[in-house]
Amino acid sequence: MRHALRILAREKAFAAFAILTLALGIGAVTTMFSIVDDVLLKPLVYKEPGRLYAAAESAPQLGTTYPRLPVNASHFRSWQEQCRSCESAALLNPASFNLTGEGEPEQIEGAICTWSLFEVLGVLPQLGRTFAEGDDQPGANKFVVVSDSLWHRRLKADPAVIGKPIQLDGEPHIVVGVLRADFRFPSGDRLGPLNQFPKHTEIFKPMGFNWAELSRVGQFNFAALIRLPASADPARAEAEMTAAIADAGRDMKINLSSRLVPLQEQVTGGSRRALMLLLAAVGAVLLIVCVNLGNLMLVRANERARDAAIRRALGAGAGHLLRPILTESMLIALGGGALGLLLAYGGIRVLVNAAPVDIPRLDEVHVSFMTLLFAFCASAGCGILCGLWPAIRATAVEPADALRSGSRSSTAGRVRQRSREWLVGLEVALSTVLLVVAALLGVSFFRVTNVERGYSVDRILTADLSLPSSRYETDNQRILFHQRALEQIETLPGVRSAGLISSLPLKAQVWGDTISKEGDTRPRAERPGAHFRFVSERYFETMGIALRQGRFPTSRDRSHKVALVSESAARKVWPGENPLGKLLRNDPRPEWVEVIGVVADVRTESLDKQPPMMVYVPYWDGAYWQGGVWGNATYVIRTSQDPSTMANAVRSAMRKLDAELPLANVLTMREILSESVGSRRFQTLLAGVFAGAALLMACLGIYGVISYSVTRRTNEIGIRIALGAQAPQVSMLVLRQGIQPVLGGLVVGVAAALAAGQLISSFLFGTEPRDPAAISAVVVMLLLVAAVACWAPARRASRIDPMAALRNE
Repeated sequence: MRHALRILAREKAFAAFAILTLALGIGAVTTMFSIVDDVLLKPLVYKEPGRLYAAAESAPQLGTTYPRLPVNASHFRSWQEQCRSCESAALLNPASFNLTGEGEPEQIEGAICTWSLFEVLGVLPQLGRTFAEGDDQPGANKFVVVSDSLWHRRLKADPAVIGKPIQLDGEPHIVVGVLRADFRFPSGDRLGPLNQFPKHTEIFKPMGFNWAELSRVGQFNFAALIRLPASADPARAEAEMTAAIADAGRDMKINLSSRLVPLQEQVTGGSRRALMLLLAAVGAVLLIVCVNLGNLMLVRANERARDAAIRRALGAGAGHLLRPILTESMLIALGGGALGLLLAYGGIRVLVNAAPVDIPRLDEVHVSFMTLLFAFCASAGCGILCGLWPAIRATAVEPADALRSGSRSSTAGRVRQRSREWLVGLEVALSTVLLVVAALLGVSFFRVTNVERGYSVDRILTADLSLPSSRYETDNQRILFHQRALEQIETLPGVRSAGLISSLPLKAQVWGDTISKEGDTRPRAERPGAHFRFVSERYFETMGIALRQGRFPTSRDRSHKVALVSESAARKVWPGENPLGKLLRNDPRPEWVEVIGVVADVRTESLDKQPPMMVYVPYWDGAYWQGGVWGNATYVIRTSQDPSTMANAVRSAMRKLDAELPLANVLTMREILSESVGSRRFQTLLAGVFAGAALLMACLGIYGVISYSVTRRTNEIGIRIALGAQAPQVSMLVLRQGIQPVLGGLVVGVAAALAAGQLISSFLFGTEPRDPAAISAVVVMLLLVAAVACWAPARRASRIDPMAALRNE
């Protein structure tokens, strides 16, 4: 140990370079492991989370449009009554509430649920209680449970808040519980299809259903959680749940079945492949770092070959020769690991802040005991990888060969040079894989962000609004408010037009159903499905959605039912026909609706998915389509200036209409688009950084090997020059030596990259895993980098003075 420390102290530059490069590699891989561990591997923060399942429904007749369906509330009731394998169950739906009273009005994101939700999750509050049986019955007191963040932000962390009322949607609600600070609720669609829960669910309210009045047909609107007993078989529970809703399926003429997915998988499964891809990429970078340092260690072992030969000639065994090199390697690795762990502390914060919002559980990521253990194991592994091969080569030294004058050209020297070239080839192969993956992801990201969307994102401001039913009870009240709000907004300086929609493109999908046309006698489940949206007259103009046929709705259409359809819907429902004037309806509603226009297809779910079939209906017809005009809407405002500068003016205009109505999620469409591709941007950025690091390491490795080779071959090159070799010939000799391992590494790397491309095919868009342009660009780049890395040693070799070289020898 002391001997190794003395050597490293003497060679400070080498020690600093080795520790720093290892620290960067170990720090990066530890950061990614910490994220993977806390997001994917660590159990959810609920009681016995392995017994929790997300429930959904499915029907083969609807499989192409809706592979998995949300839950019908009446079907959920049947599960509760007939599934003996289910210990407890909860039904829930995302919701928003307008909080008024002290402070500015604020729209709070939350959920409505059955009383059993917290019993299913096994969650206890820090104050008060959670819901009790009967809290969700019609006519019961209006109770709420709030999050720790809402308690601190709006309720002043009042320890006596339990039993006090807060104003939600204009009505008093009694706070019965405050959740613990470490409580986390799944966001996005992680509890099931077509249900978008907010990033932070801050308030929970009982549903208050009259179960007897719920329809068993259609109405697939909810998410459901099931807790199974410890000994229960999930397959048996699924079978019992399917049997419980068989009658409802027959009523709808579809084969309904129930699906259970472990909640851990449901919450984290969507991010698993992306995070594992990034962990593999950073692991490859660390391996390249180890190969580079192994090459340096091999060079240093070669420099001490004579010392090893003397020690072996004096009787030293293999262990005595192995120990100094491995000890030196382990000291470097542990030093790099310690520094890397410090870098990981900062790296975690940077990555968590840069990561997109749709990666779950990011706020739970921290440096844990498992992180420390991983960092130690990674450091030890690096130490062994860096030092093992040089140590083995040291034990293979033949004393006679090492001590022989002129041993620089000996067989052992050539074997050691070949070893270094093999390591360079390995670096190039790994770099090729990473560069090809980064190139494919980069091409995909470019094409996703530049794909034809069907709508504009420039100079458009959006804002969400929720009209409480307690204060806007009738359809006429809601229609009048929306009409006045749009008129008020359009009078603002800088506003060109304004519209509203029930759900904005790239946001939640909230309403899908089948389309029926005249003369279509097929069962409802076999008819084409579409997404439905409520819109105002100038919505399409504001969003820049092109009109292909017909016209937009106007106030004159309030006397009869009209709709617009997308191009794909027109082609599917009325192939080869002019859809204008055709009639459609949404079963089981009896009244027919006239098609007055066809608009361009829009990518409404995400930019990398094909545009779905769409049906747009005027918002004032909500009573026909959904039993009432929707109170929730998103306003879209086209401006003649930077839309973000209009946010305060729009808020002021809305306050003039109703001071207790807060606007939420005031964002530009450009921001919404940017957020929608956040995962792709994150993956592409990290893959690019890792590939760039690998390219730099490969360049240093090639330079180091060729430079060392030139140094060792100074005598040989001097003789060649003395015998008449010209400078270009000498340069080509060195370049050929440097390019050979690169070519070998490229062959292996391209083959591995082709396999890796298949593994990442689900992340690609608009390009193929075997994209020849991307692969060719990587090959050309690596050859250029290799040529640049060889240039300086080749130039130095061509300028060797043969007399000086021979004198030194």
